[in-house]
Amino acid sequence: MGPSFEKFVPVLHGRGHAPQSGPRGEAWAWAFHALGALVVAAAFLLVPPSVALSAVAPAFLLIGASLAAYAWATGQPVRTEGVSAWDLAGLYVFLGFIAMGLANPDHVAHLF
Repeated sequence: MGPSFEKFVPVLHGRGHAPQSGPRGEAWAWAFHALGALVVAAAFLLVPPSVALSAVAPAFLLIGASLAAYAWATGQPVRTEGVSAWDLAGLYVFLGFIAMGLANPDHVAHLF
């Protein structure tokens, strides 16, 4: 039994609109953004600057994974007219990978 695309049929034929859902005006989106800002601020205040990106990268991956788990558990639609929870999860995972790529692992090795 595959996914049902019946709710998207009017959109594909040029009639109607996609179902409205997403983080517009919802408190959970602001909570995840506040958590991300808190992680970045804590990383740059509590650890040496050379290790900050290495501390932020796994935190962003965990925020993205938890946001994706939330979207999956609550049945958030993937395709919406606005930004969906899945879009935000992808953004945080992407930022985590960017931070991993820019981080220098040699600085982390000196901490141990």
